[in-house]
Amino acid sequence: MTNSLLTVNTGSSSVKFSIAEADKPELLLRGQVKDIGREDCQLEVSYNGEDTNTSHPCSTHKEAVTVILTWLSDHQVSFTAAVHRLVHGGPHYSAPLVLSPELLNEIRRFSSWAPDHLPPALAAVEQLWELNPQLEQIACFDTFFHQSLPPEASSYSLPASFRNKGIRKYGFHGLSCAYIVSALVQENPAFMQKKIIIAHLGNGASITAVKDGQSVDTTMGLTPNGGLVMGSRTGDLDPGVVLYLLREEKLDIPATDDIIHHQSGLKGLSGGSSNIQELLEKASSDPAARQAIDIFCYQAAKHIGAMIAVMNGLDILVFTGGAGEKAPFIRQKICAHLGFAGVHIDLNRNQVNHPLLSHDNDTVAVKVIAANEEAVMIRQATEVLHRH
Repeated sequence: MTNSLLTVNTGSSSVKFSIAEADKPELLLRGQVKDIGREDCQLEVSYNGEDTNTSHPCSTHKEAVTVILTWLSDHQVSFTAAVHRLVHGGPHYSAPLVLSPELLNEIRRFSSWAPDHLPPALAAVEQLWELNPQLEQIACFDTFFHQSLPPEASSYSLPASFRNKGIRKYGFHGLSCAYIVSALVQENPAFMQKKIIIAHLGNGASITAVKDGQSVDTTMGLTPNGGLVMGSRTGDLDPGVVLYLLREEKLDIPATDDIIHHQSGLKGLSGGSSNIQELLEKASSDPAARQAIDIFCYQAAKHIGAMIAVMNGLDILVFTGGAGEKAPFIRQKICAHLGFAGVHIDLNRNQVNHPLLSHDNDTVAVKVIAANEEAVMIRQATEVLHRH
């Protein structure tokens, strides 16, 4: 594995990783450390056709990185560079680049714009350098795909003094969107000229409108909290609600932040779970779970409808992300709102998560494409290393 890359995708309580050869999208190995912060973390690895699951004490993301590197070393798996998904690069960084300690400190200034994502990702970068000071590390930013947003889509109606500091819509799930577009174009080059909507429905959820291969609008904003109802995030919220929490409920900023990011969304609506699959299982007997699903699907359909208006039409609707790929009921419920735009699905195909959900002759193709952020990270890192 002399030209292998380690991909690192850091979440709030997990570190996903993979090994791949540069210039090749096929993964040689994939795994994750999950439940970081609990007494025992779980290290799951798929390698050489075998799946392993072991427990390790790790209370921080840095310790999780050490667990990963120890496993790789014990199994004689080497790599020559690491590539990280960084959710936000602030107003100055969106294109993939080679990291340095100085750049890391620059990016750290914008941690409050992605508080659940950036700090643990930067900690993973630092730990890799601590264990291997000469290692080249590349950053791939989730905001890069949305640099094409026109001002009417990206601007907030705030005074110029704030807008000049970079307060605007950035959009996220960019690596996922880039992969979806590349997969569609690989299937048919003519799809580059189509009007496409990408519904990334996972614990984080967003809707993106793509026209002529470029993002023209998306639901997430300055932070990954905007837009759709999500697992534990509010999505779009009247700013007056935040002022109410601060003024009337006398909450401080950390408590308000916790409510907006960790106690709301599906979790807040259902009174318990942020996992849409769990809510689907409870829906028949739990009115709160059923209502949470109804609100999620209504909001998703409403935002898709808005994106259709932005592009003045729709050719392809793609579902991706955990629920987008594996929750037929969610897709069916969302699409039921969209018949006016020519969106129709074959219920039998939908039930088995068929790659093409629409009928063969429908005017709008409705597809399921599995997310593959690693493929984009590997491609971008390879290009950066060739230039560096």
